Amino acid sequence: MLDLFKKIITRTKKPIYPSNAVMVASYPKSGSTWLANLLLCYFKPKPWDLFDYKHSVQEWYGPREILKHPYLTLIKTHQPYCNSFPEIPTIHLIRDPRNVVISYYEGLRKHGHIDIDLSLSEFVKKFIDGIKLDGFGTWNFNVGSFDKRKKSIICVRYEDLESNSHEVFKKIINFLNIKPVQENLINECLEFCSRDSMRENQFINQKEIDSLNNALPGFEKQLFTSCKTRDWKDTLNHTDSDLILSTFKKEINKFGYYV
Repeated sequence: MLDLFKKIITRTKKPIYPSNAVMVASYPKSGSTWLANLLLCYFKPKPWDLFDYKHSVQEWYGPREILKHPYLTLIKTHQPYCNSFPEIPTIHLIRDPRNVVISYYEGLRKHGHIDIDLSLSEFVKKFIDGIKLDGFGTWNFNVGSFDKRKKSIICVRYEDLESNSHEVFKKIINFLNIKPVQENLINECLEFCSRDSMRENQFINQKEIDSLNNALPGFEKQLFTSCKTRDWKDTLNHTDSDLILSTFKKEINKFGYYV
């Protein structure tokens, strides 16, 4: 009985995370892969490799052991905030849901997780209710849950990171209390992780990318599609955009996305 009690206590204890651990939290398709690559470049000595991401980023779905990496222990999650969330510096990355839904739609079709013939309008309805396949909840519930986190968190809009990359990334480095901030290194990271650089790397390493991508025929070359925000106004019809706006109006206004 005593041994059983010890096992229960051990399971309920919060894991101890490495001192150099950082969390990137976001709803899916909000730019977390791009930000993770930027962070890895900033902390890891050269030479850099875009495939460092595969070996260096650890996913968090709930309390678990996290292995310490020598320069930066980078953890990524799409889970909403909860009591078991790691008490480590957290970068909460947010993206306009009208752009999220387009990327989400393309990503799920690419891997065969939804019917390839499903229309974007039908997918928007599923998105509004929360994609059951992934279990991350609705967009507004997920991003709103981080209001409960009161310390060691910074909220960053993907659109700001894209349009004012140097200053926003510098703000993130300052949040992580890394002194002094290396301005030239920030520029080098942004250049290395740029859309053109990622596409060039994709061309050179296409065979390895295809093996990692696990995409349906015809979608193999879309691992690094674009770091640039596609304007939802060019893709969503008025009915779909109005549905997202009316459903998520509170959070859209809160994060300054109202148009």
